[in-house]
Amino acid sequence: MARNCQGKGRRAVTHALCANGRKSLACLGAVLVIGLVAACKDRLEGYPTMPTCTFEITPASRSHGSGAGTGTVIVTASSGACDWTAAGVELSWVTLANNSGKGDGTVNYSVAANAGEGRTGILTIAGRSFTITQASGCVYTVSPTSVNVGATGGTGTVSVRTTSACGWTATSQASWLAITQGATGSGNGTVTFSVSGNTGAQRSGTLTVGGQRITVTQTACTYSVSPTSTFSDMIPKAGGTRTINVSTYSTCSWTATSATSWLTITRGATGSGSGTVTVSATANPTTSYRTGYLSVAGRGVDVWQDYR
Repeated sequence: MARNCQGKGRRAVTHALCANGRKSLACLGAVLVIGLVAACKDRLEGYPTMPTCTFEITPASRSHGSGAGTGTVIVTASSGACDWTAAGVELSWVTLANNSGKGDGTVNYSVAANAGEGRTGILTIAGRSFTITQASGCVYTVSPTSVNVGATGGTGTVSVRTTSACGWTATSQASWLAITQGATGSGNGTVTFSVSGNTGAQRSGTLTVGGQRITVTQTACTYSVSPTSTFSDMIPKAGGTRTINVSTYSTCSWTATSATSWLTITRGATGSGSGTVTVSATANPTTSYRTGYLSVAGRGVDVWQDYR
């Protein structure tokens, strides 16, 4: 009906311009323009309108383990006439099985096995971002996993074995253990650590290298005291002194105390490493031997005094 009305309108205009046979230049131009416009409009009305394309993807991200794997992304389009593409920028470890489609569809992809640290990449699918995350494939081997150190302390080394793409760190969980070299590294390497001198009982601490635990055990301070009795070398009745020898590691500290009122520590009440303790006795007022007691570096010492 619209075309018929428009056609009648065109004929009316033409008739008005060209009435009574007056075929002027304006008449002929009007006829030509009106005819062309009508023809173009009729032709355009015969074509369909292009759709507005929108897309959604499901899921928007996915995580993969360190091994090789595959995945699928679903594309939902607003129209079956909508074209889309899929691409990954410099993702050498992701391969697309298909990279284009029309309307609803899927994108299939595969990821290569990861021999290094964890990685993340982004695919652009139908104009949407799809994030791929892959876990680290780094495997670390450390040697040794346990170390024994003397009471005086010292240094030690731990070797690390892994692939060149794998980074690692080394940390200490004990105040008396310190990383001196190789706190960070990549690939195979060596960690050097130092151990402070021990001043007491046996102790253990840990190092963590590439996520692996190394146990460091340090021996306790041990002490040797001589003599432990002065029976064969009694202090005279009038009083006097005797010397007690202490042998231990250079880092090991010790103390000496008297448990007897007539015995006094005159030298070596405290010490570190090997040393000597001097004890002094007052005159013996009794008519019998008497025995006093010392504690030297945790060892008991009997001090005898003559009565004659």
